Amino acid sequence: MDYVFNKICEERGDYTCYDGYFVFDADNIIDVNYVREMNKVFDSGYKVVTSYRNSKNYDTNWITAGYSLWFIREAKYLNNPRMMIKTSCAVSGTGYLVDSSIIKKNHGWKCNLLTEDIEFTADCIANGVKIGYCEHAEFFDEQPTKFSVSWHQRMRWVKGYFQVYKKYGRQLLSKVGKKGGFSCFDMLMSNLPAFILTMVATFA
Repeated sequence: MDYVFNKICEERGDYTCYDGYFVFDADNIIDVNYVREMNKVFDSGYKVVTSYRNSKNYDTNWITAGYSLWFIREAKYLNNPRMMIKTSCAVSGTGYLVDSSIIKKNHGWKCNLLTEDIEFTADCIANGVKIGYCEHAEFFDEQPTKFSVSWHQRMRWVKGYFQVYKKYGRQLLSKVGKKGGFSCFDMLMSNLPAFILTMVATFA
């Protein structure tokens, strides 16, 4: 992504030659009204907007169904309530829109940890950028069908969580209790690996 953004800047003269950038995987499919609905939230003042992540292969087996239900939960019961109480939402995977001013400020794309979506969310929240959610913008993502693939993916996610907390944990924690601090607390509690909390509870 950093290569692409720098190539755009090189050819167009500036990162801000466009108002914003959509981030997708090559196999994502978007609803016919996706761009229109995302633009409505973008125009309301949010510099980052995430969307409703649905699944292309919900009914393949129990693994794909499990993933799909998890993403429905993220959208309906995490990001939607965050949007309702006007705190920051979180990016999950792809399917989001980024204001070009953020890309310019970062001189390209600086989030290159194993879980770059979580890193990008943490970076936004730590620096006071509120992420919006558009419930009417739907895109479709393909989920793993084999347990072995799911296992390796989730191990990568766990390692990525550690990387994010090593890089941003102290910064997020220092802002809890201050203006915008709830988003920092929410970020810490939503993504902290469960076994760390178990260890703390066991030995506290």
